[in-house]
Amino acid sequence: PIALEVSIAIDANCYGRGIGSAALLLLRRVVPSADIVADIHPENIASLCLFAAAGYRPESGNRYRCRA
Repeated sequence: PIALEVSIAIDANCYGRGIGSAALLLLRRVVPSADIVADIHPENIASLCLFAAAGYRPESGNRYRCRA
């Protein structure tokens, strides 16, 4: 499978609208066979929760992966 790295930045005025979840879902639909990785800083609780809910699991350090 191919590997992709994803990063999501959302304006604070748009938090809580499901934009991040929709983006991750769309990415998975567009490239269903890809392994997708993200570097998430441990203090970014919102991102940790977002990516965990989307199926991303810790890999090493700040890196999280969602396997195809």
